[in-house]
Amino acid sequence: MCDNCHTLSDNLYECYHLETDPNSTPCSTTKCIQNILTSATCDYKGDDWPCRKSRCDTTFLYPLEPGEIIQIVHQTSCPGGTVDWEIWYKIYEGCTGCWLQQPPYEKACEVSWCDFNPTDEVYYRGYKKECGACGYCD
Repeated sequence: MCDNCHTLSDNLYECYHLETDPNSTPCSTTKCIQNILTSATCDYKGDDWPCRKSRCDTTFLYPLEPGEIIQIVHQTSCPGGTVDWEIWYKIYEGCTGCWLQQPPYEKACEVSWCDFNPTDEVYYRGYKKECGACGYCD
């Protein structure tokens, strides 16, 4: 049987920073990043399961664009803060293999709001997953 393959979607805002910024770097107060996640994952089953999960009927969604996460940079006021990297999501994928999306998606400078005044800065990260595309569940 499949192990709870399910869609995964979320929206997260963070003050602008670079992917390489260390934890001590301050985040921007004039730009905000909107992260829109749309994908699929299966449940974590513990260390006793093969590859820390059981078989999951999940595969890449074609076409591969626009990406698993769409990041839109808004030119707007943001509360700022210090970069504080932490895991946002770990996404488990695969049909006959056992893979963990590498690296896990991380977030920093998370905030609860962001004004919408988008610039032309739009970025795509990762490949979307979907459930049921392998043609079997066992």
